[in-house]
Amino acid sequence: MGLTHLASAEMVQLTGRWLGEQRDLFLSVSEIHALIPRVEQAHQRLLQIASQAAVSPMPGDLEVLDDRHDHLLRAAYYLHRAYCEYELGQTSIDTSQVQRIKESFKALLPRGLLGTKAGYVAEAANAKMAKQAFDSTPSAQKVVGELRLSATVTGRQLVEQWWAAAAELGAAAQAKATTVPDTDPEQGLKHLRARNAWIAIVRTVLTVLEHTTAAVDKVAALRNPVDEAEAKATVRAMARRNAGKTSTQESTGPTG
Repeated sequence: MGLTHLASAEMVQLTGRWLGEQRDLFLSVSEIHALIPRVEQAHQRLLQIASQAAVSPMPGDLEVLDDRHDHLLRAAYYLHRAYCEYELGQTSIDTSQVQRIKESFKALLPRGLLGTKAGYVAEAANAKMAKQAFDSTPSAQKVVGELRLSATVTGRQLVEQWWAAAAELGAAAQAKATTVPDTDPEQGLKHLRARNAWIAIVRTVLTVLEHTTAAVDKVAALRNPVDEAEAKATVRAMARRNAGKTSTQESTGPTG
Protein backbone atom coordinates (compact mmCIF):
# COMPACT_ATOMS: atom_id res chain seq x y z
CA MET A 1 0.00 0.00 0.00
CA GLY A 2 2.60 2.58 1.09
CA LEU A 3 4.71 2.37 -2.06
CA THR A 4 1.93 4.08 -3.99
CA HIS A 5 2.40 7.14 -1.76
CA LEU A 6 5.99 7.68 -2.83
CA ALA A 7 6.83 10.50 -5.21
CA SER A 8 8.42 9.37 -8.46
CA ALA A 9 11.62 11.13 -7.43
CA GLU A 10 11.69 9.09 -4.22
CA MET A 11 11.10 5.91 -6.20
CA VAL A 12 14.05 6.38 -8.53
CA GLN A 13 16.25 7.40 -5.61
CA LEU A 14 15.51 4.09 -3.87
CA THR A 15 16.15 1.85 -6.87
CA GLY A 16 19.06 4.06 -7.84
CA ARG A 17 20.71 3.00 -4.58
CA TRP A 18 20.14 -0.67 -5.40
CA LEU A 19 21.59 -0.21 -8.87
CA GLY A 20 24.47 2.00 -7.75
CA GLU A 21 26.20 1.87 -4.39
CA GLN A 22 24.38 -1.33 -3.35
CA ARG A 23 24.65 -3.16 -6.68
CA ASP A 24 27.25 -5.67 -5.47
CA LEU A 25 25.21 -6.28 -2.33
CA PHE A 26 22.04 -6.79 -4.37
CA LEU A 27 23.78 -9.25 -6.69
CA SER A 28 25.23 -11.15 -3.73
CA VAL A 29 21.75 -12.25 -2.66
CA SER A 30 21.14 -15.27 -4.87
CA GLU A 31 17.35 -15.18 -4.66
CA ILE A 32 17.09 -11.65 -6.15
CA HIS A 33 20.19 -11.74 -8.38
CA ALA A 34 18.12 -12.51 -11.50
CA LEU A 35 15.70 -9.65 -10.81
CA ILE A 36 18.19 -6.86 -11.38
CA PRO A 37 17.46 -6.48 -15.13
CA ARG A 38 13.80 -5.92 -14.31
CA VAL A 39 14.71 -3.42 -11.59
CA GLU A 40 16.91 -1.57 -14.08
CA GLN A 41 14.17 -1.54 -16.69
CA ALA A 42 11.54 -0.18 -14.30
CA HIS A 43 13.99 2.35 -12.85
CA GLN A 44 15.08 3.72 -16.23
CA ARG A 45 11.53 3.86 -17.56
CA LEU A 46 10.23 5.77 -14.56
CA LEU A 47 13.25 8.08 -14.58
CA GLN A 48 12.62 8.88 -18.24
CA ILE A 49 8.86 9.35 -17.95
CA ALA A 50 8.98 11.33 -14.70
CA SER A 51 11.52 13.76 -16.13
CA GLN A 52 9.20 14.48 -19.06
CA ALA A 53 5.92 14.43 -17.16
CA ALA A 54 3.89 17.57 -16.86
CA VAL A 55 1.83 16.00 -14.09
CA SER A 56 2.56 16.02 -10.39
CA PRO A 57 4.88 13.13 -9.45
CA MET A 58 2.60 12.35 -6.55
CA PRO A 59 -1.08 12.42 -7.65
CA GLY A 60 -2.62 13.16 -4.27
CA ASP A 61 -6.27 12.79 -5.28
CA LEU A 62 -5.61 9.34 -6.69
CA GLU A 63 -3.75 8.36 -3.52
CA VAL A 64 -6.78 9.19 -1.39
CA LEU A 65 -9.11 7.20 -3.64
CA ASP A 66 -6.67 4.29 -3.80
CA ASP A 67 -6.39 4.27 -0.01
CA ARG A 68 -10.16 4.04 0.33
CA HIS A 69 -10.34 1.25 -2.23
CA ASP A 70 -7.58 -0.76 -0.56
CA HIS A 71 -9.01 -0.41 2.94
CA LEU A 72 -12.50 -1.47 1.82
CA LEU A 73 -11.13 -4.44 -0.14
CA ARG A 74 -9.19 -5.55 2.94
CA ALA A 75 -12.34 -5.22 5.04
CA ALA A 76 -14.22 -7.53 2.63
CA TYR A 77 -11.28 -9.94 2.66
CA TYR A 78 -10.95 -10.18 6.43
CA LEU A 79 -14.70 -10.33 6.97
CA HIS A 80 -14.87 -13.43 4.78
CA ARG A 81 -11.83 -14.94 6.46
CA ALA A 82 -13.27 -14.29 9.93
CA TYR A 83 -16.58 -15.94 8.99
CA CYS A 84 -14.78 -18.99 7.60
CA GLU A 85 -12.50 -19.31 10.64
CA TYR A 86 -15.51 -19.02 12.95
CA GLU A 87 -17.32 -21.85 11.16
CA LEU A 88 -14.20 -24.03 11.21
CA GLY A 89 -13.88 -23.44 14.95
CA GLN A 90 -17.27 -24.93 15.78
CA THR A 91 -17.63 -28.32 17.48
CA SER A 92 -19.74 -29.51 14.55
CA ILE A 93 -18.54 -27.94 11.31
CA ASP A 94 -21.14 -26.99 8.72
CA THR A 95 -19.13 -28.02 5.66
CA SER A 96 -21.74 -26.73 3.21
CA GLN A 97 -21.56 -23.29 4.81
CA VAL A 98 -17.77 -23.33 4.73
CA GLN A 99 -17.95 -24.19 1.03
CA ARG A 100 -20.36 -21.31 0.37
CA ILE A 101 -18.00 -18.89 2.12
CA LYS A 102 -15.10 -20.14 0.01
CA GLU A 103 -17.17 -19.77 -3.17
CA SER A 104 -18.10 -16.22 -2.17
CA PHE A 105 -14.48 -15.42 -1.42
CA LYS A 106 -13.36 -16.83 -4.78
CA ALA A 107 -16.03 -14.88 -6.67
CA LEU A 108 -15.36 -11.55 -4.99
CA LEU A 109 -11.65 -11.75 -4.21
CA PRO A 110 -9.95 -14.23 -6.56
CA ARG A 111 -6.58 -12.56 -5.99
CA GLY A 112 -7.05 -12.04 -2.27
CA LEU A 113 -5.08 -9.10 -0.88
CA LEU A 114 -3.08 -8.92 -4.10
CA GLY A 115 -6.07 -6.98 -5.37
CA THR A 116 -4.67 -3.95 -3.54
CA LYS A 117 -1.41 -4.14 -5.47
CA ALA A 118 -2.74 -3.57 -8.98
CA GLY A 119 -2.68 -0.26 -10.83
CA TYR A 120 -5.51 2.21 -10.38
CA VAL A 121 -7.37 1.29 -13.57
CA ALA A 122 -6.79 -2.42 -12.99
CA GLU A 123 -8.22 -2.16 -9.47
CA ALA A 124 -11.36 -0.59 -10.91
CA ALA A 125 -11.63 -3.31 -13.55
CA ASN A 126 -11.13 -6.06 -10.95
CA ALA A 127 -13.88 -4.63 -8.76
CA LYS A 128 -16.24 -4.46 -11.74
CA MET A 129 -15.56 -8.13 -12.48
CA ALA A 130 -16.13 -8.93 -8.79
CA LYS A 131 -19.53 -7.24 -8.99
CA GLN A 132 -20.41 -9.30 -12.07
CA ALA A 133 -19.26 -12.50 -10.37
CA PHE A 134 -21.29 -11.62 -7.29
CA ASP A 135 -24.43 -11.09 -9.37
CA SER A 136 -24.04 -14.55 -10.92
CA THR A 137 -23.01 -16.47 -7.79
CA PRO A 138 -25.92 -17.33 -5.45
CA SER A 139 -23.59 -18.56 -2.71
CA ALA A 140 -21.80 -15.19 -2.68
CA GLN A 141 -25.10 -13.34 -2.42
CA LYS A 142 -26.17 -15.56 0.47
CA VAL A 143 -22.89 -15.26 2.37
CA VAL A 144 -22.53 -11.49 1.91
CA GLY A 145 -26.18 -11.13 2.94
CA GLU A 146 -25.38 -12.90 6.21
CA LEU A 147 -22.26 -10.91 7.01
CA ARG A 148 -22.28 -7.86 9.25
CA LEU A 149 -19.34 -5.59 9.86
CA SER A 150 -21.07 -3.78 12.72
CA ALA A 151 -24.52 -3.09 14.08
CA THR A 152 -25.05 -0.51 11.35
CA VAL A 153 -22.95 -1.82 8.42
CA THR A 154 -23.94 -4.95 6.53
CA GLY A 155 -21.71 -7.07 4.32
CA ARG A 156 -23.66 -5.90 1.28
CA GLN A 157 -23.06 -2.26 2.19
CA LEU A 158 -19.36 -2.96 2.58
CA VAL A 159 -18.87 -4.57 -0.83
CA GLU A 160 -20.99 -1.89 -2.50
CA GLN A 161 -18.79 0.79 -0.94
CA TRP A 162 -15.73 -1.08 -2.23
CA TRP A 163 -17.15 -1.27 -5.75
CA ALA A 164 -18.12 2.41 -5.69
CA ALA A 165 -14.67 3.45 -4.47
CA ALA A 166 -13.06 1.35 -7.21
CA ALA A 167 -15.25 2.91 -9.90
CA GLU A 168 -14.43 6.40 -8.65
CA LEU A 169 -10.72 5.56 -8.60
CA GLY A 170 -10.80 4.20 -12.15
CA ALA A 171 -12.68 7.22 -13.47
CA ALA A 172 -10.29 9.62 -11.74
CA ALA A 173 -7.23 7.79 -13.07
CA GLN A 174 -8.57 7.84 -16.61
CA ALA A 175 -9.50 11.51 -16.31
CA LYS A 176 -6.05 12.44 -15.01
CA ALA A 177 -4.41 10.48 -17.81
CA THR A 178 -6.46 12.17 -20.52
CA THR A 179 -6.34 15.77 -19.26
CA VAL A 180 -2.59 16.19 -18.92
CA PRO A 181 -1.56 19.51 -20.55
CA ASP A 182 1.26 18.04 -22.57
CA THR A 183 2.18 17.59 -26.20
CA ASP A 184 1.88 13.85 -25.66
CA PRO A 185 -1.76 13.02 -24.75
CA GLU A 186 -0.62 9.65 -23.40
CA GLN A 187 1.93 11.16 -21.02
CA GLY A 188 -0.17 10.92 -17.88
CA LEU A 189 -1.09 7.30 -18.54
CA LYS A 190 2.54 6.44 -19.33
CA HIS A 191 3.59 7.98 -16.04
CA LEU A 192 1.06 5.95 -14.07
CA ARG A 193 2.07 2.77 -15.88
CA ALA A 194 5.73 3.44 -15.17
CA ARG A 195 4.99 3.99 -11.48
CA ASN A 196 2.93 0.80 -11.31
CA ALA A 197 5.69 -1.20 -13.03
CA TRP A 198 8.22 0.16 -10.52
CA ILE A 199 5.94 -0.72 -7.60
CA ALA A 200 5.39 -4.24 -8.95
CA ILE A 201 9.08 -5.14 -9.25
CA VAL A 202 10.06 -3.50 -5.95
CA ARG A 203 7.30 -5.41 -4.17
CA THR A 204 8.57 -8.59 -5.80
CA VAL A 205 12.09 -7.93 -4.53
CA LEU A 206 10.82 -7.19 -1.03
CA THR A 207 8.71 -10.35 -1.00
CA VAL A 208 11.64 -12.51 -2.09
CA LEU A 209 13.83 -10.90 0.58
CA GLU A 210 11.36 -12.14 3.20
CA HIS A 211 12.32 -15.70 2.26
CA THR A 212 16.00 -15.38 1.46
CA THR A 213 18.69 -17.29 3.30
CA ALA A 214 21.05 -14.31 3.04
CA ALA A 215 22.49 -12.73 6.17
CA VAL A 216 20.10 -10.55 8.15
CA ASP A 217 22.34 -7.49 7.86
CA LYS A 218 22.39 -7.80 4.06
CA VAL A 219 18.61 -8.00 3.89
CA ALA A 220 18.24 -5.06 6.25
CA ALA A 221 20.61 -2.90 4.23
CA LEU A 222 18.58 -3.52 1.08
CA ARG A 223 15.07 -3.22 2.42
CA ASN A 224 15.26 -0.82 5.37
CA PRO A 225 15.57 2.34 3.23
CA VAL A 226 12.49 1.25 1.26
CA ASP A 227 10.52 0.42 4.40
CA GLU A 228 11.45 3.75 6.00
CA ALA A 229 10.55 5.75 2.89
CA GLU A 230 7.29 3.85 2.58
CA ALA A 231 6.38 4.54 6.21
CA LYS A 232 7.12 8.26 5.90
CA ALA A 233 5.15 8.50 2.66
CA THR A 234 2.17 6.77 4.25
CA VAL A 235 2.15 9.19 7.20
CA ARG A 236 2.41 12.08 4.75
CA ALA A 237 -0.48 10.74 2.69
CA MET A 238 -2.69 10.24 5.76
CA ALA A 239 -1.98 13.82 6.84
CA ARG A 240 -2.98 15.11 3.40
CA ARG A 241 -6.12 13.01 3.44
CA ASN A 242 -7.13 14.30 6.87
CA ALA A 243 -6.32 17.87 5.85
CA GLY A 244 -8.48 17.51 2.77
CA LYS A 245 -11.35 16.15 4.84
CA THR A 246 -11.03 19.06 7.26
CA SER A 247 -10.97 21.56 4.41
CA THR A 248 -14.12 20.05 2.92
CA GLN A 249 -15.91 20.14 6.22
CA GLU A 250 -14.93 23.77 6.78
CA SER A 251 -16.03 24.81 3.30
CA THR A 252 -19.36 22.99 3.36
CA GLY A 253 -20.22 23.54 7.00
CA PRO A 254 -21.87 21.02 9.30
CA THR A 255 -23.65 18.18 7.54
CA GLY A 256 -25.41 16.59 10.48
